[in-house]
Amino acid sequence: INAEYGTRVWEIHSLLHPKPDDLISTSRFFVREGELQIWDEKRRRKRKRYFFLFNDILLLTKKESHKRYWLRIHITLRSPYVSIEDADSAGYSFEFRLHCRSRSFILYAPNTELRKEWIEDLQKSIVGGHKEELENKKLQEMTKELHKDAEAEVVKETQKDPSEKREKKKKNEDKQESEEEEHPKEKKTNSAT
Repeated sequence: INAEYGTRVWEIHSLLHPKPDDLISTSRFFVREGELQIWDEKRRRKRKRYFFLFNDILLLTKKESHKRYWLRIHITLRSPYVSIEDADSAGYSFEFRLHCRSRSFILYAPNTELRKEWIEDLQKSIVGGHKEELENKKLQEMTKELHKDAEAEVVKETQKDPSEKREKKKKNEDKQESEEEEHPKEKKTNSAT
C-alpha cells in the first residue's frame, strides 16, 4: 500500500478530536476527503460536514479550524448492512444516500462529478474494491501460490528420485561384480558347498 496514503492516515489522526482508537492500522489507507452536505433530520435542513474516507471506514466530522476536526460519526463500511444509493433522480440536487444498519445518511455533493466520485469510492470501500486492495489480494494469492509451489518442490526433492534409485542399484551391482573378480574362489567355494 502506498506510503503516502498511510502517512495521510497518521496526519488525519492528529487533526481529529476525539481521536478514534482504531484509526491507525496497517491495512487501512486514505482514499479521499472533502466537504459534503448532510441532511439534518431534526433541524430539517442541510448542514456542512467534512468527511474522511478510508478503504474501510468513513469519518464524518465538523470542521472547527484549519487543523482541527471534531469527530461526529465513525462508520465501519465493511458490513453487510452498509450500502450506497444513487438517489439523484432529479439530477440537480447531487444527492446520494449511505444506508447503515441503524441509520441512513442523505448526502449532497457540490456537483455531479464529485457526487459520482464519492459514490464510486464509497462503493469500493464497502466491498474492498480499491485498486490497492485488489493488487494486494493478487499479491497475497501470488505469494500463497508461490509458497504452495515451493512446498511442492521441497516435497519432490525429499522424495526418492527414480534415477537416483537406478544409480544406487547399478553401483551395488558394479561393486558386487568387482568383488567377484577379486575373490573368485570364495564365490565358487560358497556356491560349491
